[in-house]
Amino acid sequence: MIGEGFAAISLYLRSKRCDPRYEEDILSYLDRYVTIIKKPSSVFNAFVGIEQGRRHVWLGPRGLFNYLEAACFNMDYLNGLRKALPKFPDGDLRVPSEE
Repeated sequence: MIGEGFAAISLYLRSKRCDPRYEEDILSYLDRYVTIIKKPSSVFNAFVGIEQGRRHVWLGPRGLFNYLEAACFNMDYLNGLRKALPKFPDGDLRVPSEE
């Protein structure tokens, strides 16, 4: 069940005109996989044991951090948390050879 604490994030996502299914997914991922985030190791722990769908789970904390940034949360703290998120390539990063 999505907690009352996600109401502000939900409003933020609606203000960004996010697709309702995207909003539902983000809130669901936060509710299922993320507990209390105090430090970067909390972010690491959220991803331990997740084998399938890690990129989809990643959307939850990313959405949360974007909301907190818009709410003027401490940027140094947020950047530390963001660095703890797993990295996923955005497409094909291979550079073709000259030959």
